[in-house]
Amino acid sequence: HLPLPATFWLSTFLVLVSSVAVQWAHAAARLGARASVRVGLLATLVLGLLFLVSQVFGFAALLAWAEAEGARERAMTTVHRLVFFMAGLHGLHLLGGLACIALTVRAAWAEPPATQRPRLFHLAVYWHYLTLVWMAMFALFVLTHGRA
Repeated sequence: HLPLPATFWLSTFLVLVSSVAVQWAHAAARLGARASVRVGLLATLVLGLLFLVSQVFGFAALLAWAEAEGARERAMTTVHRLVFFMAGLHGLHLLGGLACIALTVRAAWAEPPATQRPRLFHLAVYWHYLTLVWMAMFALFVLTHGRA
């Protein structure tokens, strides 16, 4: 069985709140509220970076467990390999999302909210998708935690 790192609970909270923040920024752009767009985007960026850090700690704990388990069993199972493969893909998508958020934050100071609406819409959809992917992965960890 795979352990459930405690940092995954924090990760879940952070990504859910960041999803609310990006939605707030998108709604603010529709209203033309430049300051709220900036605050929402900055909050999303900071929460996203904290999510990344918490994910690194969580998956590092899983990797340490897998290495210790592998040393005892002489091999990681296919399930263990799949989990780390999914984590790697998730991490790449997270880095791409953070890069897009950073570029959008920069644009929030240079462009009026009306011109940012399409970009914010696509960013929000991407970020919500990332949130859903993490929620599905987290649900699998919770459901399989402690099962042989």
